[in-house]
Amino acid sequence: MPPADAKAQVKPPYRKHRETYREAVKRRRWWVLISLWAMWWAAVTAAFALLGAVTDQPMGLGECAAGAAFVIVVGELGDRLRRRFFPRRKVG
Repeated sequence: MPPADAKAQVKPPYRKHRETYREAVKRRRWWVLISLWAMWWAAVTAAFALLGAVTDQPMGLGECAAGAAFVIVVGELGDRLRRRFFPRRKVG
């Protein structure tokens, strides 16, 4: 029979606090990430098209797609800068 404190010695597998982008990509396959980005892009494109129709200023699908791609790229860059320069917790 194992000692009573054997259970306390086993540590659960916690994730690292800060995971780099490359580590996240290694965990997932590229096609999964590309499909997630494509779904996000399609949703933003549809939202722009719907917003244009509701406000009675319709845009073409190409214009909505280009605007969605621009918004997503700017948002991803901003998120990456925020994570790099303003971490949630300070280590050390």
